[in-house]
Amino acid sequence: MKQTYAIALTTCMLVLGVSCTNDDFDVNDQSAGKTITLKVAQAEINTRVGHSDTEPEATDGIIDVKWKSGDAFALYGSSTPETFTTTDDGKTAYFTGNLPSGGGSFNAFFPAGKAATAGNWVHNVFDVSGQKQTGNNNLDHLATYNYMTASLDEEPNENTLIQFTNEMAVLKFIVTLPGSGITPTRLTLAAQGGSPGFYTQKGVTDASLDERSGQITLELDNIVPDANNKFTAYMMAIPVDDLSKQFEFSVACDDGKAYIYRVKYSSPLVYAKGKVYASELDFATGGDNYKVASVFDNDIAAKTTTDLATVQFDGTGDAESPYLISSALHLKKLVDDVDQLETYEGKYFKLTTDIHITADEWTPIGDSYNDSKKFSGNFDGDNHVISGKLNGSTTTSSYFGLFGNIYGTYLDRIKFENLHITADAYSVANTTCSLGGYNYYVDFSNCTATGNVNGETNAGGINGLNRTASFSNCHFSGNVQGKSNVGGLSFDFSGNVTDCTVSGTIRSTQHNCGGLVGQYISGTMSNCNNYADIFVDKTTSYFRVGGIIGLLNYNNISITECANYGTITVNSSYTGTFDTPVGGLVGYFFNSATNIYSLTINNSTNNGNVIVNRPDMDSYTFGGGLIGYMKDTYTLNSTGNSNTGNVTVNSSDKGINWWIGNNRNYDPE
Repeated sequence: MKQTYAIALTTCMLVLGVSCTNDDFDVNDQSAGKTITLKVAQAEINTRVGHSDTEPEATDGIIDVKWKSGDAFALYGSSTPETFTTTDDGKTAYFTGNLPSGGGSFNAFFPAGKAATAGNWVHNVFDVSGQKQTGNNNLDHLATYNYMTASLDEEPNENTLIQFTNEMAVLKFIVTLPGSGITPTRLTLAAQGGSPGFYTQKGVTDASLDERSGQITLELDNIVPDANNKFTAYMMAIPVDDLSKQFEFSVACDDGKAYIYRVKYSSPLVYAKGKVYASELDFATGGDNYKVASVFDNDIAAKTTTDLATVQFDGTGDAESPYLISSALHLKKLVDDVDQLETYEGKYFKLTTDIHITADEWTPIGDSYNDSKKFSGNFDGDNHVISGKLNGSTTTSSYFGLFGNIYGTYLDRIKFENLHITADAYSVANTTCSLGGYNYYVDFSNCTATGNVNGETNAGGINGLNRTASFSNCHFSGNVQGKSNVGGLSFDFSGNVTDCTVSGTIRSTQHNCGGLVGQYISGTMSNCNNYADIFVDKTTSYFRVGGIIGLLNYNNISITECANYGTITVNSSYTGTFDTPVGGLVGYFFNSATNIYSLTINNSTNNGNVIVNRPDMDSYTFGGGLIGYMKDTYTLNSTGNSNTGNVTVNSSDKGINWWIGNNRNYDPE
C-alpha cells in the first residue's frame, strides 16, 4: 500500500463572477438587511467546491478546484445568519446576500446548506456522515462536505475580502480489484488498536458537539472499473491528529466478497486540513496484508430454514474439532439454528474467515425475549474480523448485537475469545452493542470492537448487560451513544474487568454513564483506562457520570491501577431533587437501601477535566476528581491515587484538589 501524506490541493478558491461593479455600492450606506456583494478567497491552500482530478490514478497528483454557480455560504452577525450566493463558475468569486445584523465580529460558514439556522455561530458542526460517490472518478459529492470557515473583526462592506480557511482533508483511494466484472458497493476505513477514531461530526467551536467513530464509510454507486479493473474513489474527512497506527481498508463488492487491506504504521496517522491523502490498494497483486471476507448481504439474510437445510458446519463441535464458520452462509445458519431453539450448549465454534455484513437488517444470534433462543456454546474468533454494519432498525429483540443472548451457567462458563468487530451498530432495541447484548456467565478475552454504536435507550461499546461475566484484554474505539445507561465497554456489568481500554466519544442524556461501565454491580476492575471524552447533554432527568464507572451499586468493589484521560462535560436542565454526581473515576457511590457498602480505589488517577453545569440547582450538583457523590456512611479505602483534572461546578472553579463532590474536606492521604 502506498500512502502520500501531503498532496496539496490546488491553490485557488475561486469565486463566481457576479454582474456587479463597485459603482453599485455606497460605502457609507451599510446596514443590516442591505444587499451587498462580497469578494471571497482563501487564506491558505485552496481546495474547494467544483473538484477536478486530472490524474485520478496518480498518488501524487493535484485536485483542481473552483467555485460553481449556486454555491452559498452563511454569514453570521449577532442574530439569524444570512445566505450569500454566487451565480457563475470560476476561480474568483463574488457572493451576494443581505447583511446580517451585528456589532463587532462576523463569521462565515460554507456550505450554507449545512449551516446552523436555529442558533448562532457556535452551533455549527462539520458532519461527514452519509457520503456517497456516483460514478468512477466522480468528485461531485465532495462539495457538500468540504467545509470552510472565515472570521471578520468588523462589519463587511463591498471592499471587504473574506478569506476562507479550508477545514477538511480529502482521502483518495486508487483501488485495483482482483478481476473483471466486479462492482464495488461500499468503501470503509477503520482505525484499530485503541484509537479514538475518526470524527463523524465536529463542533466548529463547541467540543460538546463532537462525535467520533472507529470507522468512516463511503457508499459507491454505479462504479464501473476500467479495463485494468481499477477505480478511484474520494472521501472527505475531518482532520484528526491522534489516530492509531493500525488501519483496515475494506471494499465490499457485488461478488459476495469484501476485499480488505490491514496495515500498521510506525507512528499515528495524521490527516491535516487542506491536504489530499492518496492510498493505493492493489487487490490483484495481493500480499500478506490483503484478506478476502465473505459478504453477508441481503440475499444471505433472506435465506430460510429450508434454504439452509443442506448447509453443514465442518467439525464435530468439541474442543479438539470445533464447528467451523467459514462463510457468511455458515454465519446465517448459526443465526437460524439458534432461532430454531438449538442452543449448542457445551459445543465449540471457530471463525475461519473475515465476514463483511452489508444486509439492511441484522438478526442477532439469540433472542433475549425468549430464553429458549439462546447461544450456549463457546466461540473462538481466531482473530478474524466481523466488519460492515449491524442494523436493527426493525428489531424485536430486547438486547441487540452480533449476539443477542449468550447464556452459560455457574458450572459451565462460556468462553468468547479472539473476536474483532469493526462495524457500526444501531437498533431500536432496549440495548444496543457490538458483540453481546445479554451475557450470563461468559468470559470475554482478547475481543475488540470499533465503530459507532447508537442505541435508542441503553448502549455499550462491546456488550450490553453482563451478569457474572468477565472482560480481559478487551478494547473499544469509536462513538457510543444512548439515552440512558451507557458505557464504553458495557452499560451494566457484574464480574471482573482486567486490562481493558476505551477511546473515542461517549454520549448520553439520562441515568448512568461511564467511560468503561455505566452501572457496576460487583467485582474488581484493574489496569483499565478510559481515553474517551464523555458528554451528557440536554438532559431533563437525573444521571450519574464517571470517567471509569457511572454508578457503583453494590458492596466490596475494587478499582486498582485504572485511569481516566477523557474530559467529562455535563449540561443539565433537570429541576428535580435527585442529585447530579459527576466524578473523574466514579460518578455515584450510593444505595439508599443500606448503610454498609465499601469501595477500594488504589493507585488510580483522573487526568480529565470534570465540568458540571446544572443552573439554579447548585445544592444538588456535585463534581469531584475522584468521586462525584459518596454516601457519608460508606467506607472508601484509598491509597496512591491522584488527580490532575480540573473540577468546575456551575462555573465555579474547584481546582484539582476537590476529590469528592459532596465532601470538600476529603484528604486522599
